[in-house]
Amino acid sequence: MPDLPTPNRLSDQQREAAGQARLIPGDGAPDWLALLQAAIAVDSRGKAGVAARLGVSRGYVSQITSLGRSARPPSPVFIRKVLSRYHVVACPARGGLPVSYADCLRGNKPCPTSNVLDARLWRECQCCPNRPAMPGAQPEGDPS
Repeated sequence: MPDLPTPNRLSDQQREAAGQARLIPGDGAPDWLALLQAAIAVDSRGKAGVAARLGVSRGYVSQITSLGRSARPPSPVFIRKVLSRYHVVACPARGGLPVSYADCLRGNKPCPTSNVLDARLWRECQCCPNRPAMPGAQPEGDPS
């Protein structure tokens, strides 16, 4: 099985495709379908390669990419897999290095107490503009 690219080892072509497909205009939320299609476009094995990396079948990826013709919507678990694997942001705490969405979610976990560097990164994550919202959290300024 080939090496799976990590955010730090993405090719220039993959970075460009992910950067163009990262956000829905005006929404600020990751556009998971555009990320999936960009990943398929740059993967040498196409849908089969992306499916293998996400741990799903090639047929499922094919069905999801033809959403207009599909009666079955994608599962939230699949959407999380796509975002965790292909959504990349520049981390200000790491000097602008690209990190995956899954790494950004670590800022929502409790503060690590066993490693000083992890604790420092966690503190910086608490005020980061890229930090994903906590699941179930209310928007700021909403007292209810």
